[in-house]
Amino acid sequence: MDLPRALSLLRDTVSTSSQVRLARRIGVSNGTVSRWIKGDVTPTGEKLEQLMAWAAGVEETQHERAQAAAAIPAAVVLKARQIQSETHRDLARIYGYAESIADLADQVSSKQRGLLEMLKPWVDTETDVRAGKIEGVLAALERMDAMDAAESDATPSAMPGAPPTVARRKKKSAG
Repeated sequence: MDLPRALSLLRDTVSTSSQVRLARRIGVSNGTVSRWIKGDVTPTGEKLEQLMAWAAGVEETQHERAQAAAAIPAAVVLKARQIQSETHRDLARIYGYAESIADLADQVSSKQRGLLEMLKPWVDTETDVRAGKIEGVLAALERMDAMDAAESDATPSAMPGAPPTVARRKKKSAG
């Protein structure tokens, strides 16, 4: 290996963090390695030998990786890329589901706040809900559902095909 090839490998393979490690390994400053990369200074003596040994090791590693990659059958590489693509699609779907669940949680949370605000006066006055006030709660829930239905007409539903919430609540209250 010659010096121009070693310096070329140095330019092509050394990142900032590995440049610092290389400088420590050879026993020079990071600035010296930077000047070698820029071509401002040429290494000499023992430092040149250490740089050449490092470059030979890098070149050998690159060669071994290229041989290993060439030994992998094309079908295996194709299958790995296919699996990677499927995994990416699956992750995108999972992200979409999680986003939908978060949106639903926000909607439920706002309904819960509305229900709590509606019930607070009864709790504050110690009204007996069991003594005929249940109808008032159900009517208020139906009004909230009607408002939600009006909003959902303007925006798409998060879960197409789900039964209306009014029908569910009426079923629960009937039992």
